[in-house]
Amino acid sequence: MTPRRCADPLHRGCQTLLSRFNPDDACSACQAAEAAIPPPPPEPYVPPPPYWTPERIVTALQTWAGEFGHTPSRREWIASRRSPHHSTITKRMGSWTQALVDAGMEPRPPHRPKVLPRPGQTEAIMRLLAEGPSTVGDAMRAIGCRRDVAKMILERLEAQGVVRPYFDGVMADGRRRNVRWFLVEREAA
Repeated sequence: MTPRRCADPLHRGCQTLLSRFNPDDACSACQAAEAAIPPPPPEPYVPPPPYWTPERIVTALQTWAGEFGHTPSRREWIASRRSPHHSTITKRMGSWTQALVDAGMEPRPPHRPKVLPRPGQTEAIMRLLAEGPSTVGDAMRAIGCRRDVAKMILERLEAQGVVRPYFDGVMADGRRRNVRWFLVEREAA
């Protein structure tokens, strides 16, 4: 039986003879030296490049327009279950509208058409204001319309100098708090 020598894992020239009862291939000194070597630092995580680049998103939107013959709305895109997901488009491109503009398409107008006041609504609000100061909610209930219509009428009257708003303060986002509208006193000529 030939004697076994240390496998010398560190290649330092170790020639130690190993006992036939030693199950390891290296001597205890080489094993200790090998254990003392710190492991190499882990490689930093580098995320994979995004699959949906802006160019690929533009191509997907243009493909839709070629198939259906019109600019896709976000609802149509979601209903079609196309890739990329609509949130990916928004995240990568900034907004849905910006993605459509970058794809060379004209964004569709919003679904909700602008509502104009009907005849008689302005006069009804004027009668309400003649009774005393009123809020947009009061005007809305008096003429039975949506809040944006009542507010639009009051803002038009303010621009004409017929009514004047009074508000308690301004919120952080620039909106006025507790707005009440008053009729402007007209001086007799």
